[in-house]
Amino acid sequence: MLVKEMIATEDKQKKRFFHSWKCEKKMECLPWGKKPKEACGKWSVKASKWNLGEHPHLKGNCPFCGRTIRLNTHGKVYTYESREAAETMANALNSEVGQ
Repeated sequence: MLVKEMIATEDKQKKRFFHSWKCEKKMECLPWGKKPKEACGKWSVKASKWNLGEHPHLKGNCPFCGRTIRLNTHGKVYTYESREAAETMANALNSEVGQ
C-alpha cells in the first residue's frame, strides 16, 4: 500500500459526518402489504463516516418512534461537520414542532 493511500484511509477513518434528518412517512405501503409505522415528525442526528451519496444504504433509526429510514433517498436531510451544529439544528426544529 502506498503512503498516500494509507494517509487517505486514515483521514477517512477519522472524518465524521453528522446528518440531521426528519422522521416522516415516505411510502403508503411496504412490500408484502405491510403497513408502515406512523412517523413522529421529529428531527434526529446520525453520525457516520459516510457522506450522503457515498454509501447506498445509509440508514437512520429514530430514537423517538423506532422507525428506520434510508437517508440517501429521504427528502429532509442536512449534513454538518460537527455534532454540536447538527444537534442544535435538530433541537431548534423539534421545539418548533412542539409549539
